[in-house]
Amino acid sequence: MECEKRNREAQPPPQTRVGPPRGVLSERGMVRGAGPRALGRVLSAPERAGVPSTSACGRPVAARSSPSLLPPRRGRQRAEPTRSPPARSAPAVTAAARGPHHWRRGAVRVRRAPDRGPWFRRAAHRSTRKVTLKPLSACKMLPPKLHALFCLCSCLALVHPIDWQDLNPVAHIRSSAWANKLQALMAAASVGQSKIPKGNGPYSVGCTDLMFDYTKKGTFLRLYYPSQEDEHHSDTLWIPNKEYFFGLSKYLGTHWLMGKILSLFFGSMTTPADWNSPLRTGEKYPLIVFSHGLGAFRTIYSAIGIDLASHGFIVAAVEHRDGSASATYYFQDQSAAEIGNKSWLYLKSLKSEDEEMPVRNEQVQIRAKECSQALDLILDMDGGKPVKNVLDLEFDVEQLKDSIDRNKIAVIGHSFGGATVIQTLSEDQRFRCGIALDAWMFPLDDEIYSRIPQPLFFINSERFQYPANIKRMEKSYLPGKERNMITIRGSVHQNFADFTFATGKIVGYIFTLKGDIDSNVALDLSNKASLAFLQKHLGLQKDFDQWDSLIEGDDDNLIPGTNINITSQHVTLQNSTGTEQ
Repeated sequence: MECEKRNREAQPPPQTRVGPPRGVLSERGMVRGAGPRALGRVLSAPERAGVPSTSACGRPVAARSSPSLLPPRRGRQRAEPTRSPPARSAPAVTAAARGPHHWRRGAVRVRRAPDRGPWFRRAAHRSTRKVTLKPLSACKMLPPKLHALFCLCSCLALVHPIDWQDLNPVAHIRSSAWANKLQALMAAASVGQSKIPKGNGPYSVGCTDLMFDYTKKGTFLRLYYPSQEDEHHSDTLWIPNKEYFFGLSKYLGTHWLMGKILSLFFGSMTTPADWNSPLRTGEKYPLIVFSHGLGAFRTIYSAIGIDLASHGFIVAAVEHRDGSASATYYFQDQSAAEIGNKSWLYLKSLKSEDEEMPVRNEQVQIRAKECSQALDLILDMDGGKPVKNVLDLEFDVEQLKDSIDRNKIAVIGHSFGGATVIQTLSEDQRFRCGIALDAWMFPLDDEIYSRIPQPLFFINSERFQYPANIKRMEKSYLPGKERNMITIRGSVHQNFADFTFATGKIVGYIFTLKGDIDSNVALDLSNKASLAFLQKHLGLQKDFDQWDSLIEGDDDNLIPGTNINITSQHVTLQNSTGTEQ
């Protein structure tokens, strides 16, 4: 009896619960009633209950269940103190015995809860003693709407590992109960989805990739061209490598997992162009060199390239290797090229805002040289010079012999590519005219505007332009220089790229990939105005002059000149036909 009395005195009162009300200790020392990541694991043996392992008489004491104490991974949450056992209780355990993941709270030793990962931390509130979830500051890099969608997609994407070699990874998880949820999300994101449109012209369109010189200094481009009819044609894969999606996720400033999600949604998407189909021979075609925007690459302006090719143009969409593409690749040596061992280059990151102007200015000069280099190579093939395509595709480059009208060459670009258009026109007089689609003028030197004798056409979106950018465009409006500018009502910056067609209405509006105007209408206006401008200044014998009024902004969906009000704006911003106004 005396021994039992001493045992009762040695045992502390029940512990005060800290953390969620759920969860008790099982006989094996694991937490019941709560997830292991949320509650962690406690020590086994009677010590987990905060009592000595033996009685004062030396007899073993039975373990009793008690709620776990949950110290936060970070923060100041503390367990309620307990009554210290008598000095004759079990000896204290040293920190070395507890191990690096344990610490002491009163008389109780617990194990640190597992790391919840980079996106969440556990924060304890002393007033309520409840454990809550709080977003990390790293999430602030994402806009709220993007972050919400990203978290939802991340949960679904982590359910099952994806085989990235399979262009349709959903097929791997059809047996999973989560497959229906994933497909439902994809369906919701595709509400009102439109495919990349076919060209409106009379020609069938073919497509191939050309790489000349496997090093970083070589030329890499996607070619759209009028093709022969082919009953056994196959559509062109829109984004052919998963690394491009990872590059896009880096450009967006998101977690690398976003690249997998983008690949899941868009990895099997195709464009309405016949892959490696033979060139339609028997005539010479005008040539257009196309320059992509910052964070883009050669394949995501296929809607423009296909439509121009369907009207009888050969379009060379350059993939820039100046660090402005979200991703591109080359080969280290000839053997790597033969086995297809790609070396990838991703978007160049800037260390500070101070270096943006010198870096972007250097890049735009490299881009202009790459456009001229692409023109050199295509003209070499047109002249019959033997040129080897490093990619070794089925397309025979000898078909391009005598296919180019050398007096009808133009350059077109979007955003950073619009600045590249102006830089290229100032350096290479072989380009007869240029079209800048929603140009980003920041990278250009002020002196360059006076060195552009060729006609220049600005086609802007309503939502992207701002006064400083328009003022730079205004500098190119000089006496004797032919300039035109129109603005598409209700349009956004991405109305010129394929993403406006790749996403449905919901996702398109969330990520500003779509404007108030229908994407097909916006592209149709831009392409028709471009065709009319090209016919006028390249001397084409086509019927594109039926759209001459669009160059002047004569349409309900167009604004002549710009919608931006600037103090120094004058009438030449709307039109300049080569005479001083």
